[in-house]
Amino acid sequence: MARPFRDSRLHISVPLMLVLWSLFDQQSAWANGGTALFTASMFHLLYGNALLGIIEAWVVGMLFRLPFRGSVGTLIAANYFSAFFGVELVQHLSLSDSFTTFLLKRDVFFWLPRLMCVLVVLAFLITVVLEWPFFYWVLRRQEKTVGRSLLASVVAQSLSYSLLTPLYYSASQFGFLRDFAVERSLSFAERKDCAIYYVSPLDGNVHRRQLDGSAHLVVGRTHMPKGELFLRRSDSGQDWDLWMRKHGELQTDIEVCKSVAANNKTVGELQTEAWAGKSEWTGAADRLPINDLRGETEPDWRAGVTLWPDSALVAENAKTGATLRVALETPFLTWRVSGASLLPGDQVVMEFGDQVVLLDLNQRKIGLIAVGRSPVAVLPKDESTPSVGDAAKAVATPSNAPKTDSGRPLLTRPNHQGAETTKGDK
Repeated sequence: MARPFRDSRLHISVPLMLVLWSLFDQQSAWANGGTALFTASMFHLLYGNALLGIIEAWVVGMLFRLPFRGSVGTLIAANYFSAFFGVELVQHLSLSDSFTTFLLKRDVFFWLPRLMCVLVVLAFLITVVLEWPFFYWVLRRQEKTVGRSLLASVVAQSLSYSLLTPLYYSASQFGFLRDFAVERSLSFAERKDCAIYYVSPLDGNVHRRQLDGSAHLVVGRTHMPKGELFLRRSDSGQDWDLWMRKHGELQTDIEVCKSVAANNKTVGELQTEAWAGKSEWTGAADRLPINDLRGETEPDWRAGVTLWPDSALVAENAKTGATLRVALETPFLTWRVSGASLLPGDQVVMEFGDQVVLLDLNQRKIGLIAVGRSPVAVLPKDESTPSVGDAAKAVATPSNAPKTDSGRPLLTRPNHQGAETTKGDK
């Protein structure tokens, strides 16, 4: 006959001590092995599930009068099953274009904290359902097995999530929500004459907007949502053309627009490699210097984009020593940072999880310019600000823009009612 629970307390201490020893031993080994979230996830998957199974067996045994030995193995298996199922589910959703499109179309940038809360609740409910058959098995000899096993699963997951939530909260990166005020208006943009070219992940075309979000038009119907935009010197050497790079079996470069920038100062120059830190793993630079359009010899702010183990914008003020970090890495969502450019006024345009955003490093503000990827920022030829109409007209009529069968440029511009009409289709 199985021993009662109170006689099995000694059996808890040995595996518990082994798990805790493994945690402290592995922390030093993983110190430089990845982000804090990576370390927390690895501990949870490899060791944490065993610890949670032991704790759940202890608590459920006291509440439902179960022998510890008869339930601990089953509940450990339940935790490993639900954890690895959750990993597969999150990975599937993160790679799903339909799920990403669903979030982007609903302006996820502005309700990110609420989304995180919803996802935690959904994860809790899914775990209750996944582990319920295991609790049914260990309670199968008791009366009202269905109800009692469901209640036991709810109690166990409540206990587990009370431990996992602070663990993953402390390991996740979303400090920009604390350090920056999320603005729905881009009125804080200083250089509203700055043109932003980007690739829309929704239609795969190349779009253009002013920095404040106005003067939106499509400058190239490329239909390549994964394409990367970049600038290349024109044949004349006097200005810069906009190109798209398509990655695949064969790397292909496609010209999108001619003469989008007048000279090198307009395009900007990469910050020096001195700002790029050195990786403890490879000894190479672990920060990418970003495009600087400020034209200042000794700017207050310098910035770079980290390569590994995470993807984040790191900015440092040379005068005050203040450091800012913009990243999003959670168990559910991770937004990469790329295509960053420093603008006059210490403002940054960059891609942040398939969204083009504007940051003000001094005012600590962040706003959404558009849903898009691979942004390229271009300032006008001189310091005078052109009218929106003139700027749009200048960029909307490149000689080599994609054309219809009739040979007319295939471009769009807003009509008087705010809808887009396509020039060249009629």
